[in-house]
Amino acid sequence: MYILLAGAGPAALEKMNDNPVCVFLCTKENLLSLNALAAAVEHTSGHENTALYFEKSYAHFAARIERVLAERGFCVAAFSFFTSRFDEAAQTVARLRGQFQNGLYIIAGGPHATALPQAVIDAGFDVACIGEGEETFPELIAAIARNPSAPDFASVRGVMYRAGGK
Repeated sequence: MYILLAGAGPAALEKMNDNPVCVFLCTKENLLSLNALAAAVEHTSGHENTALYFEKSYAHFAARIERVLAERGFCVAAFSFFTSRFDEAAQTVARLRGQFQNGLYIIAGGPHATALPQAVIDAGFDVACIGEGEETFPELIAAIARNPSAPDFASVRGVMYRAGGK
C-alpha cells in the first residue's frame, strides 16, 4: 500500500501500474474520517498498491486530479462531509465537472451522504456512500479498478449512484 501525500513524484505512480488513484479533499472536519477510509483500503486485499493523496486546498486537489488523469486516464475524487459543508462540497463538484470531462469519479460519504443520498447525487456526485464507508469504499475502488471506463456500481452494496450520467 502506498499512501502518498502531496509532492510524491511520477516514479511513485509508476510503481503502482494500473491500480486506482484516489484524491481526498481534506479539511480539519473530515481528517479522522479520511484516515479511517485510508486504513480500510490499506487492509483490504487487492488494494496494496492503491495510491491515496490528501490535499488541503482546491488548487492542489484539482492539480493532483489533473496530473493523475493525464497519467492514468481515470481518478477517484473523494469527499466526506457534514450537512454544514454540503453547499461548499456541491460548489467544488460543480467546479470539478467544469474542469474535467472524462475519467473522474466523484464519491461522497459521511453523515450528509448517508442521510440525503439523492441530494448528493443531484449535486453532481457519481456515488453516495450510505452508512459505513470503511466497508463500502474499498468495494467502490475495486469496481472502478475492474473497469475504469464503466464501473459496475450496482455490484457495490450501500451506495446510490448516477446511472448513465443521470
